[in-house]
Amino acid sequence: MISFGGGVPHDTCIPVAQIQAAFEKVISRLGAQAFRYGPTEGEPKLREFVATWLNRLELNARADQVLIVNGSQQALDLLGKVFIDPGSPVALERPTYLAALQAFSAYGPRYHETALGESGPDLDLLQNALSQGCRFFYTVPTFQNPSGVCYSRAHREEVARLLNDYATVLIEDDPYSQLYYNSTPPPQPLGAYGVARPIFLGTFSKMVAPGFRLGWIWSDYETLRHLVSVKQASDLCTGAFQQHLLVETLGQLDLDAHLAAVRAFYRKQRDDMAGYMERHLKGRLSWSVPKGGMFFWAALRNRSISARALLARCAQKGVAFADGSAFFADGGGTEFLRLNFTQVTREQMDQGLGIMAEEIDSFELEEDRS
Repeated sequence: MISFGGGVPHDTCIPVAQIQAAFEKVISRLGAQAFRYGPTEGEPKLREFVATWLNRLELNARADQVLIVNGSQQALDLLGKVFIDPGSPVALERPTYLAALQAFSAYGPRYHETALGESGPDLDLLQNALSQGCRFFYTVPTFQNPSGVCYSRAHREEVARLLNDYATVLIEDDPYSQLYYNSTPPPQPLGAYGVARPIFLGTFSKMVAPGFRLGWIWSDYETLRHLVSVKQASDLCTGAFQQHLLVETLGQLDLDAHLAAVRAFYRKQRDDMAGYMERHLKGRLSWSVPKGGMFFWAALRNRSISARALLARCAQKGVAFADGSAFFADGGGTEFLRLNFTQVTREQMDQGLGIMAEEIDSFELEEDRS
């Protein structure tokens, strides 16, 4: 199967040598102690690392405001438990991250979607949503999944103002801000623009390796107290061994140099993908080249074809991608699809996108015959 579906880091971007050296050092130094239960809040050294990282992003964080979780997906679930009651209004981007919809929907919220433009959300729609008393605004403002949109500084300032005007909690999800492909980094996190009630989610999956299943929540103390309570009820604590292993790996790794190498690799992947999309899908899909993240967000030009129907046919030919309708709370967006570029080879890009083009053409030929 040629898969453009999941947002999976490439194997060459995993620092295997440093992880192996860290494994041996943890076992040598801690022995059986490395496999004990740990504190619910997370191992202190890892919380300190996260706080230091967040301060680099101008978030003014303290280690005792950090909760280590089993990936940012657990963070979304815990936040749903704390903030959502059946029928609670919640503000989201349109489209939004599929797994956030899955996590939040389990608790029965009422969604208020805000359309995204090139620089960020429609501010009038966002204001209208926040005026409904939303429990929070969930956003991926930097290289959003799935759209790739990166909020401009001006938009960040306006969104921060609106959140404060309506005393709304910000839940900012930030998996991709280090995966930027222009020469300059993106703007600071939205939470650094004077938001009164910020919550910031991060993950080591894209920075180091997804198999650690380690992420974090940074929040105010009162929110953190509730999150710790629901985490204790959920799994008691995040596994101590992988936290010790990650701390040691980070000590072995020049993280800035590692991230620069990852960006260079993915920039080449993105450029190759853009070339093959231009070759095979020009006139069939519309898209813009992402400035960061892991995905192309595209739309079928022929709106009588749904991405779901196209996916069903492509899957029979050994090609997969993400159906865009899954990223809309109301199931809309049937013309959209998301294409990952980080894992596939050039040959797979060429073959897989060529198959997609053939299947789009076959739909249109059938339309002409009917």
